[in-house]
Amino acid sequence: MREVTILKSFCCFLAALCCHTFLVSASEAFRPLSVPPQRRITSVPFNAPPASDESTETQGEDDGEDVLPDIVKEPEPVMVDEKRDRVLVVGATGRVGQRVVRSLLDNRYLVRCAVRKPETASALFSSSSSHRNRVEICPCDIVTATDASLDSVVSGCTAVIDVHGVKPPRLTRWRDLFVRDPLNGDDPSHPAVVNYAGPLKLLEAAKRNAVSKYIRLTGLSSSMSPFTPIAFLFNMLLSMTVKWHERFEIALRSSGLDYTILQPGELTNAPLEEGDGIVAGCQAADSIKDIAVGRGLSMPRDVVASVCVEALSNSLLGRTTVGIGKAFRKGSVGVS
Repeated sequence: MREVTILKSFCCFLAALCCHTFLVSASEAFRPLSVPPQRRITSVPFNAPPASDESTETQGEDDGEDVLPDIVKEPEPVMVDEKRDRVLVVGATGRVGQRVVRSLLDNRYLVRCAVRKPETASALFSSSSSHRNRVEICPCDIVTATDASLDSVVSGCTAVIDVHGVKPPRLTRWRDLFVRDPLNGDDPSHPAVVNYAGPLKLLEAAKRNAVSKYIRLTGLSSSMSPFTPIAFLFNMLLSMTVKWHERFEIALRSSGLDYTILQPGELTNAPLEEGDGIVAGCQAADSIKDIAVGRGLSMPRDVVASVCVEALSNSLLGRTTVGIGKAFRKGSVGVS
C-alpha cells in the first residue's frame, strides 16, 4: 500500500512538472524579445588544437575542476611581443576554464581569474614562474558579489570570457512548481541565479568599466525552440536551465557590447578524429540543426577554449551567436 502511494505521488509530481514546463515554455515562446539583428557569416579561419583524455560530460556550460597536467608546465618560448591586454576569465578552474587560461597564456595575454576557490586556482596556475607573472587570482563569486567588488575585479580588463555554470546540475524540486520568481528566492544554486542573475551583474560591471568584448559559453539547446525534446527535457529536469541561459543571451545581445555567444553541444575531452573538422552555425540563420545534426554534436573542450580566445581578435566572430558541432572538414569554422 505504501509503495502504491509513493508511486501515485511520483506520477502526480511528474505530471505537474510536465505541465509547469509546458506553460513556462509557452510563455517564453510567445514573449516578445528585443534582439538586434545578427550578421550572416560564411567562414571563419581556425586551426583546431589537439585534445587529450577520453571522457564525455554534459552539454554546453562547464564548471568542473579536473586538473590538466600540462597547464602548469613551463611554456615553450614564443617569439612574439607579450600582449598587454588583460582578460578576465570566470570559471577558470573548470574543465573548459583551465583550457581557456592555457590558450590565453599561449597567446601571450595577461589573465585575471575570478574564482570561488582561490587556493585551487593558485595550485593550477601559479606553480610556473612564467605563469605566475601573467596570471592574477581574484576571489569572487559573481552570484553573491557586490557591484563594488565586481567593479574591482573587472577594472583594467579589456575582455571577459565567462565559462562558468551550475555544478553539480540542479535537479528540479517540488517547491519550484510554486515559486513564481526564482530570482527572488533563497537558492543560490538555481539556474535563474547562476546562469542569469550573476552573469547579468557581471555584464553591468563590464559596461561600467568599458570592457570591449564579452564572451559567454552556454549550450546548443539555447538555440532551440523550448518545445524541442532536448530543450524541453533539460528545462523540465534541470530547473528551466535553458530558459535562463536564453534570457542572459538576450540581455547580452542588447547590451551594446561586442559579444560572442558560443553554443557547443556535448562537451568532451576526446580529440577530433582523423579527417574531422568543426562547423558552426549562426543562430539568426536558423541553420544550426541543418549543419550540425548528423555530423556529431560532441565538441572537444580544447576546441571550445580555442574558439573563445579566437573570438577576442577575430572580427568575424563579433556580435555573433555561434553553435558548434563536428564536421568532416578539417581546419576551419564555417558559420552560416
